[in-house]
Amino acid sequence: MRRFKKNMTNQVFPEKWHTRESRIVVVLFIVISLVILCPPEMFAQVEPGDVWGHWPGDLGLGPDDPIIIMGNINVPADSTLEIDAGTSIVVVRFNTRITVNGRLIAIGDSANKIVFHQREFLRWSGFRFVQSAGNESILEWCEIKNATFAIECQYSSPTLRHNIITATNYGIDCTGSSPEIANNTIIVGNDQTLRQADGIYLHVESNATITGNRIEVQTFSRYPATGINIQSESSPEISRNWIEVNGGSRGFGATVTGIYALNSINPIIEYNIIRTQTYHTMYGVRLVESTEAILQNNTLHMFGSLITAIGIDASSSVLMIKNNSILGGNNGSIGINSDNASVVVPGSEYNNLWAHGVNYAGTWEGDPTDIIADPLLDSLTYTPRWENQDQGNEIKSPCIDAGDPVIYDPDETRSDIGAVYFDQSVPDGVYNPYVEPRSFSLAEAYPNPFNSTLMLEVTLPAAQLTKVTSFSISGRRIEDIWNGNLTQGKHHFQWSPDNLPAGEYLIRFDSGKKNEIKRVVYLP
Repeated sequence: MRRFKKNMTNQVFPEKWHTRESRIVVVLFIVISLVILCPPEMFAQVEPGDVWGHWPGDLGLGPDDPIIIMGNINVPADSTLEIDAGTSIVVVRFNTRITVNGRLIAIGDSANKIVFHQREFLRWSGFRFVQSAGNESILEWCEIKNATFAIECQYSSPTLRHNIITATNYGIDCTGSSPEIANNTIIVGNDQTLRQADGIYLHVESNATITGNRIEVQTFSRYPATGINIQSESSPEISRNWIEVNGGSRGFGATVTGIYALNSINPIIEYNIIRTQTYHTMYGVRLVESTEAILQNNTLHMFGSLITAIGIDASSSVLMIKNNSILGGNNGSIGINSDNASVVVPGSEYNNLWAHGVNYAGTWEGDPTDIIADPLLDSLTYTPRWENQDQGNEIKSPCIDAGDPVIYDPDETRSDIGAVYFDQSVPDGVYNPYVEPRSFSLAEAYPNPFNSTLMLEVTLPAAQLTKVTSFSISGRRIEDIWNGNLTQGKHHFQWSPDNLPAGEYLIRFDSGKKNEIKRVVYLP
């Protein structure tokens, strides 16, 4: 090596450069050689305007090379932009928006998410799906970072699954849209949030299906914060979500609400865990001028209010309240409040209220089937506790097998009160539908609705004992579609219901210690 350096010096550089100048030239030579042999990271710069095609391939990039967006871009009508798993897309201009008039297919996976993010300290305006986009766009296993409004749907219903969304003001904003919003993490609010903050906002007849999401909203100002905000004749189905809304010490004066419905029609709110915390005013679920609302098997928990805390508040509304567990945090809280213009319909029963100053306020005084008892819930999962099961010194939650006896839990026992049931078919009784990611995936049931045969697909990471079961919407078991061992990979099943009425049904998949439930519609 020394002889090589010497020969190079004698042949390339004059004798008089064997000093400081020669060393500088040698350094430059080495730097240039390294640049040639080890080129810097490749990237593509996308100028404002229309885009379509396949990213990153059409841009001449590899899977690890970033795409730089220089301004507002648009997927035109009748065009498709497809983005591969693992792609990184960086926004470098203030308030940049990605508008979709055509079709956007961005499907990552749990290990290779598609990431949309901004340059440091820069705010951008997220996605806008507009009317001509239709219902064919998909965002799945994507990460959308630090947008003001992360996703706007204007008379367009994309599929939004398994995404991580962080936003300043709105996570998902829907106008006249009915997207599937499933298994996402939606985090809204930071120290730049100086106005109302909503995890999901539905208005103008937006009939979204919202299931299995974790929604966290925090306000740092006096403006209200809401987990899910429903308005203008919207009729969503909201199930199996974990919703947490926090006013925080800096949000003193802000009203926080888990789910707020104004002028909504038949919202179905079931099997949700809703936690609210503030030093001011808070509501678990608040209904104003809403009709045919169904609140069933929810767990509502309120913390810390110094002024007003109400679990379920009904104003000029018609609603059914069943199998809910409503927990207060101080002596000033109210469990259920209904004004003179509200109607709590027959069938409202089997609720549990605990740690409130007033259990019932207003016109409805509860039902004889309601209980007032400490539910003895696990502090992390909200699963009812049943310690030392079947032993003399057992500690059993009063909510276990205390719900409506007509409704059955998936373990084929009488329904429990609250969002999470105690699974008596397994030794530890643990059932937690909010854990992500699952170790198996259930593809879209098709066709849905169906009129004769339903096709189902499940993908397993390893060989496992698997059970596929159909249930009525009330939780009563109908039949086993499959019960046995399955190998690793994809498996297909058919379900052809006989002598069953039209309506909604549940398909439950159990594999190992994991489970997943799919809602389907049968129209014979």
